[in-house]
Amino acid sequence: MVDVTTLKLGILETNCYILKAASTSEVVIVDAPDQPDVIEAYLTKKSLIPKAILITHSHFDHIGALQSLNSKYSLSIYMSGATPNQSFAIPYIAVEDNDIIETAAMKIKVIATPGHSPDSVCYLVEDHLLGDYLFSGDTLFKQTAGRTDLEGGSLTQLMQSLELLKQLPGTNYLIYPGHMDSTSMVYEKQHNEFLR
Repeated sequence: MVDVTTLKLGILETNCYILKAASTSEVVIVDAPDQPDVIEAYLTKKSLIPKAILITHSHFDHIGALQSLNSKYSLSIYMSGATPNQSFAIPYIAVEDNDIIETAAMKIKVIATPGHSPDSVCYLVEDHLLGDYLFSGDTLFKQTAGRTDLEGGSLTQLMQSLELLKQLPGTNYLIYPGHMDSTSMVYEKQHNEFLR
């Protein structure tokens, strides 16, 4: 069983997710938007040990706390190597489509989903008790999808990526996006015009 905690951080209220498997006090962080002090305070309060940060894409509102957290904890940082933000100077492990990240008693699959940005990826965590968790970054939101008018954005690629997510095998996907509230694939297939 995987426990997911959501922290909304920064001026754009970007979601930072902290993932913990039941068998360990080690955790994985998905996106490090801003306010590293808030993230650190939560980890300290819960006696959690961060092992890795997974970046869904390198826009500023998803990486603002990264340098501070890495300096404090010396983490493994995973993100796509596909044309990341050129100002990104922190060493990281480049991931590609279908890579499996094994850390903190979890296996996490990488799904390349360009469109919002060239380096957008989603992370899939299987939980055989509760279903699968899809951390969708700014690719898929509740009842909408990511914007494509920023540098490197592509509506064609975004629609291809959304179709890929729509066709994932299985039915019970809980979706944790980069902004706004969590949702489910079942709900989105019924209510999201981008998935019809």
